[in-house]
Amino acid sequence: MRTLTLIAVLSVTGLVSGCGGDDSSPEPSSGAGGGGGNVVEVGMEGSQYMPQSVDVPVGATVKWTNTDTPAHTVDYVDGPGEKFSSGTMNPGDEFEQKFTAAGTVNYICEIHPFQKGVLNVK
Repeated sequence: MRTLTLIAVLSVTGLVSGCGGDDSSPEPSSGAGGGGGNVVEVGMEGSQYMPQSVDVPVGATVKWTNTDTPAHTVDYVDGPGEKFSSGTMNPGDEFEQKFTAAGTVNYICEIHPFQKGVLNVK
């Protein structure tokens, strides 16, 4: 589990990415485990979602990983598609949600209401 957490932390901070760059909308990666589909990763660092705004292909899954010290949540505010709530995510916890409707989805951390994120589902 520690190896997976380290990989998640390094991926979120960009230390494991190839060719670097300053793109705030990371390319979706293939999902692990043979399930296919795209997975877009969002971390939690410094009581912020990283990145705060991300492009998500219709049909892709977003995976949030709490790489921060305090607990956080991922809670739907508005936009198309299903409402979602991660519940309390302690450090190292992950939450996934699939997005099948195009549009802008806003979400928030219920524990830290200033912590906001945006998904641009296209």
